[in-house]
Amino acid sequence: MYNRGRCTLEIGPHVFMDTTVFEVHYHPVPVPVASPTTFVYQSMPSGSWQSNPQSSQANETTSTALPTSTPLLASLPSTLHVTQTLVSQVNQAAASNPTLANLLQLAVAGKASPDQLKTLGLLIQSLASSPSAAVDSTQPSTDPTRSTARADSATPTLPTTSQYQLQTPTRDFDLVLEFRENPADRWTFPRGPSKCEFVTLPGISGPFGDIILTTAVPFTALNAAASQGAEGVSEIQTIPRQVIAFRFKSAGSAVWDTISRWVGPNIEENCKVLSSIKPLERKYLAHRLPEGPELSQIQSAAVPSYSMKPIKPATESSRSRRKTVRRSVADSNVPGSPTAKRKRPTQNKNQIEPPRIACHSCGQSEVPLIQGGRYCRPCVNDGRVPNPAEPVATSDLPAARKVDQHLLQPTPQPATTATMVPSTDSNANAIDDPNT
Repeated sequence: MYNRGRCTLEIGPHVFMDTTVFEVHYHPVPVPVASPTTFVYQSMPSGSWQSNPQSSQANETTSTALPTSTPLLASLPSTLHVTQTLVSQVNQAAASNPTLANLLQLAVAGKASPDQLKTLGLLIQSLASSPSAAVDSTQPSTDPTRSTARADSATPTLPTTSQYQLQTPTRDFDLVLEFRENPADRWTFPRGPSKCEFVTLPGISGPFGDIILTTAVPFTALNAAASQGAEGVSEIQTIPRQVIAFRFKSAGSAVWDTISRWVGPNIEENCKVLSSIKPLERKYLAHRLPEGPELSQIQSAAVPSYSMKPIKPATESSRSRRKTVRRSVADSNVPGSPTAKRKRPTQNKNQIEPPRIACHSCGQSEVPLIQGGRYCRPCVNDGRVPNPAEPVATSDLPAARKVDQHLLQPTPQPATTATMVPSTDSNANAIDDPNT
């Protein structure tokens, strides 16, 4: 299993971040070859073993483990003569090889499968064919210091008709995915008619891009006949196939190399198969109509021909309205704020024009007036006033002013007899009576 890299996998609207892509290869499988063989086996009970006091501790461990592993050698599917050296090699290999030790334990318990027994036989056969075993088998065991074993019964001959050989793997490698949400599980991508495409990313330099892997689902439609019965095949065939695109975003060159080799060289044939699959008819909800003349007719009929106004008034919000504050003119002249335009004061159209202040005799304006504000001083001095005003003394009481005006009027006199008396009081503009 080789780790090819990580990327983001998109399947329609579903996005899987940090998805790991693996490339899994398989070991060669032993294949039986028909050939008449014979197997020679000698039973070696535990009571027949004799150990030398000068032997090492490793030999003692080997001699004690032999009785438990020796009966397993009777199931070897090849011509093999069991010797003491082979038994010791098997025990030593089991001490350093956990796989071999596990197979020996399963075989002793009787829980090993036929494939496991075949694997165990191949391992023991490989140990027997090693150079060290061949050298030990050629040497005669005449040394009295070494332990010997004697058989209590005759040597049986077990005929077999099979011999196993290792062949090159005929199964292609698989594409395996591991998701970040559950790293303990790994999912094999099923094979089928598929095609791949590499899309370069704009603005990104390097061997990175998006890989679009297009295939047909369900995947089990091709292998249903081999794995299930007739009922399973009929059930799967009822599911219509559809084309699905798997997008590997920001994938590296290693992922592209694995996927391109996984698809294979028959891309044109796969494209024909994928193009022959008809897309499924889209299904809509109960209250939604597909695009067509019926939907257009309903939409046009639902549009009102005139603007509609709701009869119910809008509900007033409970939020209090903000009070308007009248800003003064000084605030508008603050620097940084826009200058407020002053409005011209509106004038009343029916406004009465004020009377013109001028002398009633000569008509001059902007001159001090006397005689109740009707005549100027030059006109009064020159006698151009038609009716001179009645002089009023400062000591007159208010009751004297109520006398009839025709009684107080003096007799007309020539204008030459009038004299002016200067005065500094408030009645400076009054003329004294000449008779007083």
